[in-house]
Amino acid sequence: MKRITLAYILAVLLLIPASALAQEYQPPHTQPGPAVDVVRFRNFAEEIAPAAIEKGDMDVYFYNMRVSKVMQLEKNPDLTFVRAPSTMLSIILNPAPSTEDSFNPFQLKKVRQAIQYLINRDFIVKEIYKGRAVPMLAHVSPFEYDYITIFDMLEARDIRYDPELGRRMIAEALTEAGAVDRKST
Repeated sequence: MKRITLAYILAVLLLIPASALAQEYQPPHTQPGPAVDVVRFRNFAEEIAPAAIEKGDMDVYFYNMRVSKVMQLEKNPDLTFVRAPSTMLSIILNPAPSTEDSFNPFQLKKVRQAIQYLINRDFIVKEIYKGRAVPMLAHVSPFEYDYITIFDMLEARDIRYDPELGRRMIAEALTEAGAVDRKST
C-alpha cells in the first residue's frame, strides 16, 4: 500500500510542470539596470577622512580612525556605523639569546609569558579606546575564525591583569637563570 501511495505522489509531481512550482524573481526596484552606474574608489588620508565623511565627499570609509574622531562623528544622526576590526597593536619581545657581554631577559620563556600579566588590557580598552576595542591575548584576534584553535589554551592560562604575579614570575625566571641583583652572573 505504501509503495502504491508513493508511486502515485511521484506520478503527480512529474505531471506538474516545473515552471508552475517556480517563482518569478522580482527585483527590489522598478527601474531597469544596476543600482548604481559608477563606483569610484579614492584614497583619503586618515586625518581628513572625518571631514570628508561629514561633507558628503565620501560614502564609505574602510580603515581605522582615531577614537576622538569616531566619537565626534557618532553624534551625527545622518551617519551609520558598522564596527569592524581595523587596527591591531602588539608588543614584540626579542627572544634573542644573550651574549657574553649582555643578558637578554626576554630569551627566557617565563619572562615573556609574565609580560601578559603586566598589561592592563581593560584599562587600555576602557580609557584609551573608550570602549571601542577588544582585548587581545594572542597573535590571533578574537574576530578571526582561527581563534577557536587557541581559545582553550588561552582559557587554561587564565591570562589577566595581575602585576604581582607577573613580577613574581619574572623574579623566579631571572633567579633560575642565575641573575643576582638585576645582573646576570
